[in-house]
Amino acid sequence: MGNRFGERLRQLRIENKMTQKEFAELVGLTPSSISAYEKGNRVPDLDIAQKIAEKTNVSLDWLCGTETAQPKEINYNNLIWEDEAGNKCIWTNDILKMIAFLCDNNICSSSIEKDKFGFNNLFLKFGQNGVIDFYKNLDTLFSLKKNGVLSDDLYNAAVNGLYNSNDRYYLLVKKTSAPKELYDGETPF
Repeated sequence: MGNRFGERLRQLRIENKMTQKEFAELVGLTPSSISAYEKGNRVPDLDIAQKIAEKTNVSLDWLCGTETAQPKEINYNNLIWEDEAGNKCIWTNDILKMIAFLCDNNICSSSIEKDKFGFNNLFLKFGQNGVIDFYKNLDTLFSLKKNGVLSDDLYNAAVNGLYNSNDRYYLLVKKTSAPKELYDGETPF
């Protein structure tokens, strides 16, 4: 892998106009690791190389230098969103797990629909107050249940009431699948 890997990694990062820090955040590594890989001072383990290839939508063969085809274009619309303050945020596995939890527990409904460009997008159905208010209300209910203030029946009724009062779609993430497992069966937030 060695130097060819570093050259390809640097090429991939520069073509996508990312700093080492931004690229490191995208692939879940440190900027110093990215720098060491690019310079050829260090070679990543196979699992790290695979993780980089998956996160950047290129083949591992290309990244390691054994394939000559150019990498696929990275569609950062699938990975990055901006919050209300304009800060760039990257979707993480935890968010996907939370979405899976909400859908599996009938707290929201989901559908996969094609957008005007033909891409599959995951839509979640939430309320008029917006996703943030929904999560705040849900978190409050969960805290009340966890602290013994709400019984299971009352909690379930309140969550169902919160869910049934919702009637808007919000595009949350352009992914067509989400992992179903949770760490300990509780909400991941």
